[in-house]
Amino acid sequence: METNASKVKNLFGEMIRSGITDKTIRNVNLLVAENIIAGAIESIPDMAIAPNEIDLEQGSIDFFDIFFNGNATTA
Repeated sequence: METNASKVKNLFGEMIRSGITDKTIRNVNLLVAENIIAGAIESIPDMAIAPNEIDLEQGSIDFFDIFFNGNATTA
């Protein structure tokens, strides 16, 4: 499992690095970003542990909204 997590982290690291280079992603700390993304992906199965507590489809929509758009206000 550790190897798969490392591969995922490295894959996203490469994608972030490429985005920073072409300026589609702002310059961020790559180590921090890789670990945040890997942790978020690893947490997805936890959403299915208590299926009666959340609607999985809506939960997925909410998860990726926060994941891609953040949780800060624009103000």
